[in-house]
Order: sequence, then C-alpha cells, then structure tokens
Amino acid sequence: MIKSIHPGKATGQVDAPPSKSYAHRLLMAAALTEAPCTVYHVAYSQDMSATLDTLEAIGYPAERHDGYVTFPASKRRSVPADGSDMRKNRS
Repeated sequence: MIKSIHPGKATGQVDAPPSKSYAHRLLMAAALTEAPCTVYHVAYSQDMSATLDTLEAIGYPAERHDGYVTFPASKRRSVPADGSDMRKNRS
C-alpha cells in the first residue's frame, strides 16, 4: 500500500503498526509536527530508545509512556548549528 503525505494541517491520532521500521518513521514524523502528537503501540527496544534519544538530542523531547510516546509541541527548542550542546551529553 502506498500513501502520500501532502502539506496541510492534520489532526487525529496514528497507531503505529507492530513494525519497528514503521514505528521509527512514525516517531520521526510525529516529532516534526507543529501540534502535540502521540504515537501508540510503540514496542520499546534498544534501537527504539536510540531513535527517541536522538530526537530529544536535536530538540524534540518525547514523553515516554507504557506503549506510547507523546511529543508536546510547546517544548521544542533549537540546537546550535555546530551541535555543541549535543557533544556535552555523550557518555
């Protein structure tokens, strides 16, 4: 099935299929929305956590819950172009 996304205002909710590949894509798309966005049925794993950690490091904080993730639009921040604040958080 092929779906197209066109510019415009969208509302509603999206349930992530039980595919990690699709869930990663949905998390990235949800992080980029201008309105608060929730992705349901997220199966947490090391790579899913790495995706969320990366989104948070570049300014898209996520509220992680049991089985779903919410991106609150009002908490977005910018990251310096040189990525300097990201280097401080590396372990």
